Amino acid sequence: MIWHRILPEAYSYSTVEGYLRGYAEACRHMTVNKEAEAFCYRGIIDADSWRNYPEVARLLTEIQLPKISRQQAQQGLALLERENVPYAILLNQVVRYLLSTDPNERAKAREEARLQPLVERYPYSLGGAMAAGLLSQVLWERERYSEALSTARPVAGIVAAAGSVLAWAEYTGTGVQQNRQSACNRAHFWVRRSLAPAALYTLALCYLEGTGGFPKDPVEAYGVLWLGKNNSPYPGFAEKVRELEALLTPAQLQEGRRRAESYLR
Repeated sequence: MIWHRILPEAYSYSTVEGYLRGYAEACRHMTVNKEAEAFCYRGIIDADSWRNYPEVARLLTEIQLPKISRQQAQQGLALLERENVPYAILLNQVVRYLLSTDPNERAKAREEARLQPLVERYPYSLGGAMAAGLLSQVLWERERYSEALSTARPVAGIVAAAGSVLAWAEYTGTGVQQNRQSACNRAHFWVRRSLAPAALYTLALCYLEGTGGFPKDPVEAYGVLWLGKNNSPYPGFAEKVRELEALLTPAQLQEGRRRAESYLR
């Protein structure tokens, strides 16, 4: 169900194809697992939203999803939410706000009061795990590092936001033994799958300082930080971007932003 996030590097799926294949896998189990059913409904809604993109239109001829309308999928999610299915609750009470263009609406998805109950009540569910990842990211961005790490640890192997917080902790030695090689590799793994903020920040440090087996490359670091600044309120991004903008040439800054595009594919 999170196929795109745990595939080894050898696979060449784009993020979109990974999502669609994950949704199709969930749909195959929707009659026996209610969280798979909820994940499947999300896939039907997402596929409908993405249908005008050529890559999606092509993939949907190969990756078969159930012949269910967007409205039917939304009704199915509402029913599963009433049945207290964790992933349906997460989608309807949190994720839908993340997708809003209204900043005030998006802020609702970052409210601890929405996320903490899911983490506490359903720790061994897909919805609870994803909520823990999102909560760990929110806590990290608010610089509440020890809370972020304790929330992230149980799901750091499967949820991008949580794995990213662990990567940052390993890099800095905050709450865990410092291991920059592990941190840089972990951050690179998750950035290529999710653009999770803590992974972006950690990977930028790997390139900025040339450590953990990564080359010293301030231009690459700038591109990664620029992505983070545009996708996260974490204050460290803007601070590091300003530092590099004072050091790099205009041509280097342009090159860094060009490289940043490769992370969005």
